[in-house]
Amino acid sequence: MKRKLIYMLGLFVFWLGLTIYGAIQTITISDQAQVTPPVLPSAVLQDPRYQLGYIVVSHYPGVYTNGTGDSTVGIQQAIDDAYELNKIVLFSPGTYLISDTLKCYRWGLWDFEKKRHSNIDQKRCHTLLGSKRSPTRPIIKLVGSAPLFDDAEVPRPLISFRVFRGLNKDATDPVAPASPMGNPKNFRDCSADLFNDDLRGIDFDCNGHAGAVGVYFPAAQNATMEDIRVDATDSYAGIWGVPGRDSGAMNVEVEGGRFGLMIEGSIGGTVLTGIRLFNQTEAAFINAASKYINVLN
Repeated sequence: MKRKLIYMLGLFVFWLGLTIYGAIQTITISDQAQVTPPVLPSAVLQDPRYQLGYIVVSHYPGVYTNGTGDSTVGIQQAIDDAYELNKIVLFSPGTYLISDTLKCYRWGLWDFEKKRHSNIDQKRCHTLLGSKRSPTRPIIKLVGSAPLFDDAEVPRPLISFRVFRGLNKDATDPVAPASPMGNPKNFRDCSADLFNDDLRGIDFDCNGHAGAVGVYFPAAQNATMEDIRVDATDSYAGIWGVPGRDSGAMNVEVEGGRFGLMIEGSIGGTVLTGIRLFNQTEAAFINAASKYINVLN
């Protein structure tokens, strides 16, 4: 009798375990089903490079490579889609005009269970790559009329890489800051969590706007900036912030601007190699970082 009770108890525990596991699986599947993957343009899916991990930005509606129109919306959509799918944004040769900042943002939203911000997802990152099929690199250029970039007292970048952490229970939804270099309400900047982002083989043209900054990229380990040129003539600055903590920038050139390359914050171990800064009106290189910077060549 005792053995029979033990046997029945064992069956009950086994059944209970299966029931709980099934419930967890159901919840997991249900949660996953709520995450709707982005709907990509058919031209993106039909391009054989998609299967290799690339989203070709010129396949998006409203993106032009001939220096006409305004490609901001289409490029931003490609950046967002590539981040969601953990793919690379590939720029074909040509000139892309934009009228607002391209945003590469990541978020640590508020976790009510932990009573703190959630951890930043480090399994996905923003990777933007210029095609090497042409002797000239693709160019992202500000349009002639871009009033958001005309105030030298409020610098604004053509592209901005950021990570935001929630500060309180109201930090539940991503809300872009009014300034791409500022912080949204209920969030703080956390460049120390900006891992793995990559910007390579793309040039930037500030087109003479007094408040324009080519690239804003204060980042941490495993992030990279490589083969970049910024024309900041009559603009504010070429590059503000570079990857740090044993990462850095290579083969970067800035022409013109009040400032060429500006570094600040607590990054350390940054390596800059093959850096060329010329024709700045106030300072070619400003290092306000609190830790050491290695500059080679």
